[in-house]
Amino acid sequence: MHRNRRLAKRRTTPSPAAIAIELERVWAFGADAQSFKCPPKDGQYEDPLQCDKFYECNDGRATERLCPDGLVFDPTIRKINKCDQPFNVDCGDRVELQPPRGNNLCPRRNGFFAHPDPAVCNVFYNCIEGEATEITCTAGLHFDEYTGTCVWPNDAGRQGCNPGANKKLKDGFTCPKEQKTDESGQAVAHPKYAHPTDCQRFYVCLNGVEPRDLGCQVGEVYNEETERCDAPENMAVAYRGVLAALLLLAIPAAIVDAQFKCPKNRGQFEDPVQCDKYYVCDEGEATEKLCPDGLVFDPTIKLINKCDQPFNVDCGDRFELQPAQGTSDYCPRKNGFFSHPDPSICNVFYSCINGEELEMSCTGGLHFDEKSGTCVWPDVAAREGCGSNANKKLNDGFQCPKETRYDKNGQVITHPNYPHPTDCSRFYYCLNGIEPRLGQCDAKMVYNEDLQRCDDPDNVPECKRIHLALPFLLAAALVCSAAEEPEDYFEFTCPKPDGQFEDPYQCDKYYECDDGRVSEKLCPDGLVFNPASKLVNKCDQVFNVECHDRKELQPPKPIGVCPRQNGFFPHPDPSICNIFYNCVNGRELEMTCVAGLHFNQPTGTCVWPDMANRQGCGSNANKKLNDGFQCPKDATKMDKNGQIVTHPNYPHPDDCQRFYICLNGIEPRQGTCEEGMVYNEDLQRCDDPENVPGCEDWYNGPEADQAA
Repeated sequence: MHRNRRLAKRRTTPSPAAIAIELERVWAFGADAQSFKCPPKDGQYEDPLQCDKFYECNDGRATERLCPDGLVFDPTIRKINKCDQPFNVDCGDRVELQPPRGNNLCPRRNGFFAHPDPAVCNVFYNCIEGEATEITCTAGLHFDEYTGTCVWPNDAGRQGCNPGANKKLKDGFTCPKEQKTDESGQAVAHPKYAHPTDCQRFYVCLNGVEPRDLGCQVGEVYNEETERCDAPENMAVAYRGVLAALLLLAIPAAIVDAQFKCPKNRGQFEDPVQCDKYYVCDEGEATEKLCPDGLVFDPTIKLINKCDQPFNVDCGDRFELQPAQGTSDYCPRKNGFFSHPDPSICNVFYSCINGEELEMSCTGGLHFDEKSGTCVWPDVAAREGCGSNANKKLNDGFQCPKETRYDKNGQVITHPNYPHPTDCSRFYYCLNGIEPRLGQCDAKMVYNEDLQRCDDPDNVPECKRIHLALPFLLAAALVCSAAEEPEDYFEFTCPKPDGQFEDPYQCDKYYECDDGRVSEKLCPDGLVFNPASKLVNKCDQVFNVECHDRKELQPPKPIGVCPRQNGFFPHPDPSICNIFYNCVNGRELEMTCVAGLHFNQPTGTCVWPDMANRQGCGSNANKKLNDGFQCPKDATKMDKNGQIVTHPNYPHPDDCQRFYICLNGIEPRQGTCEEGMVYNEDLQRCDDPENVPGCEDWYNGPEADQAA
């Protein structure tokens, strides 16, 4: 149908910028993908210019993708989803980004952002798909958008943040207005001042304006000359302090160590002495930084944020640390994994993040090991005083003997076993020698005391005729049912004395070997065992594990919309392809894909509909817009290379500024170019009016003047 667009009446209602941005994000795919040349190997590859754009190559064909707004593409990580926070990714020369699609609190839909009021520097927002969660920094710290963390004000370098200026402590102390300088004449960022009557106490002025009253550790006094806590004998003034149980809070050095020389013009470099201190070099000039309290600097990792848990970092000779800023008995430092403060409670520990603790418990029989940050067997943790279960009695009266048990080589048996007095298929084992547990052999097996493990009844004379004895009716039922099982019954043998090993047939079953003794285990329903994982807990999502020939699984335990207790599952209605559920222990969380994407169960992510290839997702097929537009049914649109256009565009019949887009070729949407632009059908995008015949005067004609 021919149309005279020059004479078409221009609509005066301007389109929201968000619609134009969203549509540009969708229909811009195509031109760049055609020019991108895929490497020989299938995979995901970064765009050379735009940090949040990447290409998915399959059989040499490139499909252009965008990370969710606010995230950027990291080609170095091995996860399926390679989109991450900007402060974790080195974009290099990939400086371009997609247009933002944010709101007042979230300049982009995802990320960590400063408070919109520049005077409020201690509050920031964690944005996830445009939903903002307000977070407040610990007192005295400011949010730094570059690292996505709270840091000391001089590190953040933000202007107009003086909430503590002129503040007065209860004893009347206020920070002097005169700026304190060091021996080199440099301003001291956090100056300290001696207490007038108490040698153990002193004041510190955060950022020079906010006063704090602090105390030295017991047995130390404040040395005004060195500006740190010291032994009393080193003081010129007699020790008059009152010993109080106060902890010294961390006061990071404000002045860059004059002796540190940048090895390169740019980069982050460790301090040679202090493991949580590092230097950021820019054009050869060094700025001293501190990791958040409890974390240490790892110079070997390639992330922008190189502060990590101590058990992941080899500090070498960098023994020193900043003073602890613990917030409670549970968090001796603000970040990290810490033991329960009661030394007799060895199976409970705390994960601390910015001083907020989360209590966690080890699996039965394990103790928390602070060096590795994980739960391990008690003999590995080697903690003292973990005797809360000593002398414990089971319901049948069994109690672990106090005598230490030895093996044939004279070595102490860490978890000794003992036979059941009346049931050949059962036995007792004493965790760490003190905590009694009741064990059960597999069907057709009995406990062999000589071997300290379950064995064939033929090898245990006193248990050969167990199924005939009246006291053992339960065991008899087990043996009889086992006799009807097929002859391919499998008995696992430990390949190494200790470790976790996969079952050869069932992907969510594994075996835990301890001193050659095997225990059969099952992953939580919905998860499978990953033998390649280096974690203590090797159960992971199905899409992260190669099961290969281990095709069997435990029977499912469905609850509601969760076919299994754990995992990511599609909506039970097959026509609803953009909604899925994250199930954790049978509790579901409903999640919605970004507009136009479908949930793909094999990868556990939202992907383009042609990649998900799900059937019956046509709830919007044949849909009609209010003006009557409908996506063509039998007119598959092709690009210049003969490839199908996933989301084809169509021009509006009488409005140069507007156009239609068919998501997945079936769901119609109406789009509008930004003010001053018109739709170019040849380029399939918005363009300058002079480049579109028939629309050159769209904004200059009589209708436009009248509308104005």
